Amino acid sequence: MNYLKNTNIINNLKKSFPDISFELKTYKIGVNIPIFFIRVDNEINLSHNWEKINNYIASHFQIYLNTEYETWNIYLFFLLDKMEDISLKYKIENDKFSSRKIIIINPPKNYDDIVEECLFDNKLFIQKDKSLNNSALIFNKNNIIEKALKNRTVRNNRINKSIAEEVLNDISKYLKHELK
Repeated sequence: MNYLKNTNIINNLKKSFPDISFELKTYKIGVNIPIFFIRVDNEINLSHNWEKINNYIASHFQIYLNTEYETWNIYLFFLLDKMEDISLKYKIENDKFSSRKIIIINPPKNYDDIVEECLFDNKLFIQKDKSLNNSALIFNKNNIIEKALKNRTVRNNRINKSIAEEVLNDISKYLKHELK
């Protein structure tokens, strides 16, 4: 699905939630990662609508994505100027249904800055290659993880629990050794 050319989802969201602004962008990491930027004017509006918005995107957008990776890597950035109810923030960001939800308080104007700060930092081992265009990203290989996985069997992109425990133990040993 070429969802960037398909403006129906954004137009339909705007019709369904007229007090909220929406924008959809994609970031490419081998596959497209769809990111919705949802500008909400206040906490009350957020509280009343975040689940409805999430459900709408799941039922009118997510089900049409081409790959499982895209399907399970949708981000909803809820943008608002201030928020006092931290329990609401916690509830929304920890909701596991359909997409990853992140609340950005007092967001920068540039959406790329939000994505850079929230997704493409060193915590995820993903970095933008500054020599390429803005949408090109590269993965940095982690030698410790590669070494721990070497000669281990992975079937159907799954690793069994005992092998996972062995890998984690090896990673722990490698890290302890590096720190000495």
